[in-house]
Amino acid sequence: MGDALGTLATHAPAGRPADPQEIASVIAFLASDEASFVHGAIVPVDGGRVAV
Repeated sequence: MGDALGTLATHAPAGRPADPQEIASVIAFLASDEASFVHGAIVPVDGGRVAV
């Protein structure tokens, strides 16, 4: 998305685009045994856009 990504991200509570490691950390958690009791959940990793 280029420059548009930064502009869109300023409207989210985080005020910035996600770092790829932040997205990867959530994926790794959900794929791990630590998330064994998480079922049918939607985990938005969107800098808070869904929360507002």
